[in-house]
Amino acid sequence: MKKTMFHRLLSLALAVLLVAGLLATGVLAASNSTVVLHPSVGSTVTGVKVKVGDKIDGHPITSISGYDITVDLGTYNVNNGTFRLPYAKDIWEGVDNNKVDYISWAGSGSNKRSEGGSALLANGKNTAYYYFKGVPVLPTFTLNYDANGGTGAPASQTYKATSEYERSHTFTISSQIPTREGYTFLGWSTDRNATTASYQPNGSIVVTGTTTLYAVWESNERYTVIYNDGKANGESFAEQKHENLKAGTATPAWQGETDKPVWEDHVFVGWEPEVAETVTESVKYVAQWKDDKNHNGIDDDLEDKLTVVYNDGEAEGASFADQKHENLLPGTATPAWEGETDKPVWEDHVFVGWEPEVAEKVTESVKYVAQWKDDKNHNGIDDDLEDKLTVVYNDGEAEGASFADQKHENLLPGTATPAWEGETDKPVWEDHVFVGWEPEVAEKVTESVKYVAQWKDDKNHNGIPDDEEDKLTVVYNDGEAEGDSFADQKHENLLPGTATPAWEGETDKPAWKDHLFNGWAPEVSETVKESVTYVAQWKNDRNNNGIDDDQEEKYTVTYSDGVDGEEIFMDQVYEGLLEGEATPKFDGKNPTRKGYTFVGWKPEAAEKVTATVTYVAQWKKLDAVQTGDSMNLTVWFCLLGVAGMGFVSAVVLAKKKQDDK
Repeated sequence: MKKTMFHRLLSLALAVLLVAGLLATGVLAASNSTVVLHPSVGSTVTGVKVKVGDKIDGHPITSISGYDITVDLGTYNVNNGTFRLPYAKDIWEGVDNNKVDYISWAGSGSNKRSEGGSALLANGKNTAYYYFKGVPVLPTFTLNYDANGGTGAPASQTYKATSEYERSHTFTISSQIPTREGYTFLGWSTDRNATTASYQPNGSIVVTGTTTLYAVWESNERYTVIYNDGKANGESFAEQKHENLKAGTATPAWQGETDKPVWEDHVFVGWEPEVAETVTESVKYVAQWKDDKNHNGIDDDLEDKLTVVYNDGEAEGASFADQKHENLLPGTATPAWEGETDKPVWEDHVFVGWEPEVAEKVTESVKYVAQWKDDKNHNGIDDDLEDKLTVVYNDGEAEGASFADQKHENLLPGTATPAWEGETDKPVWEDHVFVGWEPEVAEKVTESVKYVAQWKDDKNHNGIPDDEEDKLTVVYNDGEAEGDSFADQKHENLLPGTATPAWEGETDKPAWKDHLFNGWAPEVSETVKESVTYVAQWKNDRNNNGIDDDQEEKYTVTYSDGVDGEEIFMDQVYEGLLEGEATPKFDGKNPTRKGYTFVGWKPEAAEKVTATVTYVAQWKKLDAVQTGDSMNLTVWFCLLGVAGMGFVSAVVLAKKKQDDK
């Protein structure tokens, strides 16, 4: 049972799906292609003449939205089929007098169609856009009247055309006459300022739109017209007066030999006020002028202006500042260069013209640049055209020791002589003074010349020639040595400021036995300033060690008998001794002492003094047999004599024996 129920439900579901599929297919099949008719540009549509259900080209209208009409083509597949486009007046209200210009077709094929023509269909939506020419506007023609200063002008006349093709209308001019105090009505004119009438009352006039007729009046007054030359103040023409002129008559013309006034350096540009064609009032016409300095008949203000500049060129402002002449008219005389002289001046140069050459008249904007040539000698002649000279400076007898030749070539006559050039203002040569040039240097160059330096000795370098100075003497004297050191040395004819001559000797300073040289009095000056004697100064130097004795330590040598309680001899004391001096000898013979023999000093006496010392006598006691000193001496002499005689005898005997052999 359950299985049967399941089968039933499944069958029902399948049936529902089948029905849904069929319904969907039917819905899809119902989307037919359509044509939409749409009024577009220039439309004057006011309503729709057809209704839903009506047919166009055999197809039903299915909807109307606003003025858009939709036609169902009955099937979707209409590709390459055709649809006849209806006339606008058959489907819409308000287009009877508005012609369709063309129909823009949004379907298949060409997109531009005409009413009643066929259009190629495409599947889906096709749209026809109706473009209208627009409803023609019927013109209105109007004729207005203007009393033009008077009163009582007729009312305006109007005509409405009945056809768009009417282009004008003929009006009958009103018979009503306007009035104006002091004036006579002459008729009508389309020109407000007319003095003669073109139309009369009851006459006709053709109007193509809107036209205004102005009353033409003639004044009952009489007027005067004057022509005056204005700021020319009579230089152009004398005043011309025309009197008793009737209003509306032609204004008398200015009269002259030419068709318009003439005034030198000016151009006539009209009258102020502008001359009226006819006389309407008393008036003075004043001539108006514009400058015309170049006489070409054109107002100077209307012409391009030119500029002329004078520039001093390579002088770069040293001659003159730029002279600028602006707002010049073509054809006028070229302004001249202006200066205190008739032509520019620049130091050390001569002016030779302008580049380009100055034109007689101005034809373009131009810069005239001054051209120069060197003129170092200021004689107004181009230096390149003159003979050149040479100046040489030579150091003469210095032969190059002062300076090398200085040669100045290509010098111009009359120029300043070039100065000698050096680190100082004049030449220098060791031990000499410069005293001028030979020949004397000229202020200006007049010829080729060699200037030779002239010199004088100047050994003391004080800038004064030696032969013009007083001479001095320096003497060296050995002072208290009184010639034992050296003879006087005299140096004469010395120049102030020269180095003081040195003392001359075998050594670098004077020497004197047992003395030390201690300088000169006065102290020797580095240079000679006056005549002077330098005297040698000395210090004692007994020990000849080169040290002033006064500056050395002094020693004492004493000789003593060395015996206590008995004075053999008085102590001999030598004080103030210098190191290195010979030791003073004991004064007298060797000391003697009764019963003793003197055997020397202790310590042994040194040859030279080296320190303070006491030499003590040394004694040897004699034997007892000796009776005294005198006896001892006699005995010793006797023994010595005997011994000598024995020695001589022995020698003689030996000699004889030798001879005998």
